[in-house]
Amino acid sequence: MSDWSTWSAPDASGTRYRARFTTRPALNGGKECPDMIQLGKVPLPCIMSDWTAWSAPDASGSRYRVRFMTRPALNGGKECEDLIQLGKVPLPCIVSDWNEWSAPDATGSSFRWRYVTRPAINGGAECPDLIQGKKVPLPLIVGPWNTWSAPDATGSTFRWRYVLRPAINKDEPIPELIEAKKIPLPCIVADWNEWSAPDATGSSFRWRFVVRPAISGGQECPDLIQGKKVVLPCIVSDWNTWSEADATGSSFRWRFVTRPAINGGKECPDLIQGRKIPLPLIVGPWNTWAAPDATGTTFRWRYVLRPAINKDEKTPELIETKK
Repeated sequence: MSDWSTWSAPDASGTRYRARFTTRPALNGGKECPDMIQLGKVPLPCIMSDWTAWSAPDASGSRYRVRFMTRPALNGGKECEDLIQLGKVPLPCIVSDWNEWSAPDATGSSFRWRYVTRPAINGGAECPDLIQGKKVPLPLIVGPWNTWSAPDATGSTFRWRYVLRPAINKDEPIPELIEAKKIPLPCIVADWNEWSAPDATGSSFRWRFVVRPAISGGQECPDLIQGKKVVLPCIVSDWNTWSEADATGSSFRWRFVTRPAINGGKECPDLIQGRKIPLPLIVGPWNTWAAPDATGTTFRWRYVLRPAINKDEKTPELIETKK
């Protein structure tokens, strides 16, 4: 037998071989030749692509990047590390522009407000004030006297007039409004306006105005602003296209959260999907026939360039011999 040849380079499955040749066959019952081809396995580590660039942050401040397996670990080689990395980006609160100042109410109070278009996320700067108020100076207005009442059992009689609007946010003396007694009047407020559309936090508001404040100890005004939480479901983008299959036949697609579930709304569905794609076995071309040995035997071989993945496929003959 000749000496062994050097080991071949490992194929895609980590298989390598070496060969030797018969320099003289066994004669007259001598010891037969041992194996002329020897196969071995080489540990091959997983190979991965570089990380992609970070994605733009979604509505929750989450971003990700991915990389792909270009070759799995073979024959006990080092396994692949994580293929997806997630990160959080601090996003500051964003509010709308102020609306116009409201007309002053009966107390001289005027308001303006703005809405949260995106709340602070992942430790970003918190929202500034959403409602501002200011005081508007309003002069005193009184109505005319009514007629005197008929005298009561004690002989008391009276007449009165109303403060249509007291002096507000300014100093102005109030003239006599009642002679003989005072009449208490309760606060009067307008009807509620419609509920506002929910903002990014699911908050909705409605408000009403003071038509007349409580006068002379009458019932005070009820609340002028009400809020409630609106249940909003998660909204996700459409799926992007499936990725090319990697060395294991795996393909992925993903989508993004455009709005998270708010106030107990329906939670987000899965954001990443995977599938397995069948890949056929690939063998290389036959090499040239070896020089015949002393018995006239010659052979040739070929390699498995890629095994069948995610399907059953028989491996064809890799070595041929002939006389």
